[in-house]
Amino acid sequence: MPATDINQVAVDRLVERVRPALSGKKPLSAFSGTRGLSPTMVAIVAAIPTTVVVLISIVIRRPILLVGALMVMALTMFVIMTRVNATRVVAELAAELVVFSSRRGELSLIGRGDKTLAIGPARGRAWAQVIVAGETLWVSRPAFGGIVERLETLPSQDDPPLESM
Repeated sequence: MPATDINQVAVDRLVERVRPALSGKKPLSAFSGTRGLSPTMVAIVAAIPTTVVVLISIVIRRPILLVGALMVMALTMFVIMTRVNATRVVAELAAELVVFSSRRGELSLIGRGDKTLAIGPARGRAWAQVIVAGETLWVSRPAFGGIVERLETLPSQDDPPLESM
């Protein structure tokens, strides 16, 4: 696994952050992801109201509304990222993966699972869709791709297809 696939500083921060929540167990590594809309969808959904404001500013010939369009886009992205999407932190222990919800810096346990995860069909250079302990997450490949790929398992014939999870 190439060294560029893991942002060791980010991993170390997450390991230190989850250590108190694991009641004495030492995490081997950790990664974070976002549950909810994919990063591409966040940009598209935020662009829709912005496009409307831009079109209105062009039609009524008021370029000052372009500043309003930027504010609308920023507000839409803020609402999506704080209300629609949720941050998850996954800690790798010796025999299991532990999934935490992260809200306002506080971690709360969501679930535990064996040390397996699946990388979903939606993947790209920057993001990977990862299924771990029943949660579908969008994980940054440049920051945590090496960890995710190391833990990846291929679904067996008995497992349901990724789309139905």
